[in-house]
Amino acid sequence: MSYNTESNQLVVRFSHQDLSSRSDSDLLVVLHGYGADETDLLPLTAELPDTFTVAAVRAPIWLTNGMNGYAWFPITEELSSPPESVRSSLEQLDAWIQSVADGFRTVSILGFSQGMAMATSMLRMRPEQYAAVVGLSGFVLDASNEPLLAELLSHDEELATKQVPVFWGRDLQDPIIPPQMAKEAGMWLDQHVDLTQDTYQGVGHGVHPQEISDLTAFLVRHVANRR
Repeated sequence: MSYNTESNQLVVRFSHQDLSSRSDSDLLVVLHGYGADETDLLPLTAELPDTFTVAAVRAPIWLTNGMNGYAWFPITEELSSPPESVRSSLEQLDAWIQSVADGFRTVSILGFSQGMAMATSMLRMRPEQYAAVVGLSGFVLDASNEPLLAELLSHDEELATKQVPVFWGRDLQDPIIPPQMAKEAGMWLDQHVDLTQDTYQGVGHGVHPQEISDLTAFLVRHVANRR
């Protein structure tokens, strides 16, 4: 059973109702992609042991283009976004995570597509915060030419020394994420994290059943088993 709460204007669906009894559990923050909502990725967490508390967060922007879903920030056909909107969502999500983080043993984060951009950005903002990150069929924000984002994502050198474990899963034939964007994500990940990378055929911009098993094993190995 899942439970919805509203915190800092974000809607969050938790896997457990009584969070006061979950202080020894590992929090997994789950971030959906563009046009989805907080229920979209819950099946990906079904195989996790009960030592995890899942918090699926709804993105703050309601889409009015007929998609009936939510977004972390607006995007153009070229996947570019207004930096002020991106920064606003990053700061809002970070504030919520900081408000709950002390209630759990560790914090990890999983994001799909646009949610992967958010997840890796959370890691870049606070390299010491996260036990592990899972990124699926997504990308990494390029802050090099955006002062508003560069200021926020300014800890890449520190992150490289931490070598936080990151799982990156995708289909090489993903029709949504441009190959160059995926290439740039791979280069950044190689340089800044302890990367586990797997590819899956035939899912396009989706998640393969084997991928669910692989990301579960990754989280168990790097989080649950490190007690």
